[in-house]
Amino acid sequence: MKLKLFFLLLTISSSTLWAQNFKFGKVSEEEVKQKEHPSYPEADAAVLYREVRTHFEYSEDIGFYLITDVFERIKIYNENGFEWATKEVPLYRQSNKYKEELSGLKAYTYVLNEKGKVEDVKLRRDGMFEEDRSEMYKVEKFTMPSLKPGCVIEYEYSVKSPFYSAINPYRFQEKIPVNKVSLTFETPEYFNYNTHRRGWLPFNIDTNYKQRSMDYRHTASFVQTKSAIGNTTTETATFKENSYVVTMDDVPPVQKEAYSGNINNYMSSLVFELAYTKFPNGGVEMYSTDWGSVSEKIYRSESFGGQLGQDRHYKDDVDRLVEGVTSQNEKALKIYEYVRSTMNHNGFIGMYTQEGLKKAYQEKVGNVADINLLLVSMLRYVGINANPILISTKSHGVPVFPTRNGFNYVIAGLEQNGQVILLDASDKFGAPNILDEELLNWQGRLIREDGSSTWIALQSQKPSQEMFMVNYKIDGNAEIEGQSKGQYTDYLALERRKDFSGASSEEIKNKIKGLNADFNDFHLENAKNPYEPIKMDFSFHSSDYLEEIDGKYYLSPMLFMALQENPFKMNDRKYPIDYGFSKQHRYIINIEVPDGYTLESMPENASMILGDNAFIFKYLLSHRGNTIQLMVDFTINKYLIDPSMYSEVKKFYQDLVDKEKEQIVFAKA
Repeated sequence: MKLKLFFLLLTISSSTLWAQNFKFGKVSEEEVKQKEHPSYPEADAAVLYREVRTHFEYSEDIGFYLITDVFERIKIYNENGFEWATKEVPLYRQSNKYKEELSGLKAYTYVLNEKGKVEDVKLRRDGMFEEDRSEMYKVEKFTMPSLKPGCVIEYEYSVKSPFYSAINPYRFQEKIPVNKVSLTFETPEYFNYNTHRRGWLPFNIDTNYKQRSMDYRHTASFVQTKSAIGNTTTETATFKENSYVVTMDDVPPVQKEAYSGNINNYMSSLVFELAYTKFPNGGVEMYSTDWGSVSEKIYRSESFGGQLGQDRHYKDDVDRLVEGVTSQNEKALKIYEYVRSTMNHNGFIGMYTQEGLKKAYQEKVGNVADINLLLVSMLRYVGINANPILISTKSHGVPVFPTRNGFNYVIAGLEQNGQVILLDASDKFGAPNILDEELLNWQGRLIREDGSSTWIALQSQKPSQEMFMVNYKIDGNAEIEGQSKGQYTDYLALERRKDFSGASSEEIKNKIKGLNADFNDFHLENAKNPYEPIKMDFSFHSSDYLEEIDGKYYLSPMLFMALQENPFKMNDRKYPIDYGFSKQHRYIINIEVPDGYTLESMPENASMILGDNAFIFKYLLSHRGNTIQLMVDFTINKYLIDPSMYSEVKKFYQDLVDKEKEQIVFAKA
């Protein structure tokens, strides 16, 4: 019995030993041989270990700065996990002096060779890339070499940053399991931070302190015989260093599902907000602030509000454009159309101008801020109450505390009769109050010329519509043939315009709903006119929605318009359901009873409502003479649903799917 216990303990100890040997380069054979994750066998990959340490250093030229050391080891189980073998490191650049820099990158892929032994493959220069995302942001990317299912990758690097008041979130949770994660954040007593937790998974922050000594160089300049002489000495500073430590084991993955929005907003993470600094022999300098102060500081920037009064370079063009126009609304529309059609977006976003309005206008190209601040400036020039609106895009996330880094986009807003009309002239497909879904991130901050500001909603309350009228019949070969006419409005129309842009008629056919049908005589209207609904009509032919059994026809009447499956499959969901905007799907379907047949049965009418009219579903059938009419209406009034309602939403969708699958039965006359 004792012998069995000894071997059991030995097995457990050995297993723990290889799982916990987290030194760079010490990847075990067992890690490479592992076929699936023990707790999440469906996982494509897993973070075996992630260690992040941030601490402060000092240099004479830039003062205090941050060093963040990252070490990560990832197991890739199958080809779907290869996406985890590409790493992106965002770096911010304010100037040549104040910028973030990556250094010390080492990376290896570990595979089993033909003899079953672990072999490492080093990352080479041809696997490293640099990509500009905006005039102030670039991304250092690297893709690991020699990938194959079962491999293990690991890498380490350091990032130097002088921006101790704008620290990126530390994330502990991913879309794949995280076996172990460790964060250490160490800061001199001169820097005082607030901490903000994000996500649904709780974690503890252990705080402590220790004494630290830091050597630094100091140069004192003095004048001797009409020449400046510098005397450099090395000095030592001793201070209390505060530490914040988070360790987590067996972190479950966040499963991405339909209508997730930016799922990164809901992963467990920690954000440090610099509240204030207090240096020896100095006073307290506050950094923690409110959104009003943040907005005013942005507006006072030379690359933002400082550009809005510059009108000499365009005034003659604008004067000619609005000559003879008396209506302010017509002036606004003309100027918006002029800027949207003549200015070209260079692909960079941002809230500060890149070129400056004068140069951007002369060259007819600029970033988002160049274009939309130019629009604000022109509108103000003709006496229209226009102001910039700051936005954080969905991919940028929702800021958890007031900070200038909380925004990364700017649009124009017209204040009229208590309403704000939203304009993005950098989007060739948009229209007034119709923004790209990437911008529909809760709310934006409108800043007026006097420095005052306020939050405004970005989404329209009116549902965007998809409406189709369909007529079809069953021919003598037991196949369905018919015609369809429909249209899309507002945000749905914007989505379609972008989907269809540059596509051939054949490619457009493949993009529209209904791949289980042949489409012919396809016609599209208003694909380039953002002020009108997109309209389309086509004929179709299909045999997939009709069964003939024992001389009876069993018809799925919604054809390719039916929702085929429930998009919500999880037992529980910890983050909201985000539809982006309110929408309505309405279909009126007229079905001709086939010759020689009579209606035997059809589904019962149904009506469902979820919550306080958050969802409304109607399914209404009527039979008159030789025609059956089906009217289906599904309206989503509430575009953001709390996760506490997930089980109700899931059941609602299942009832909807089941209803749309019900069949009409025709029997021979």
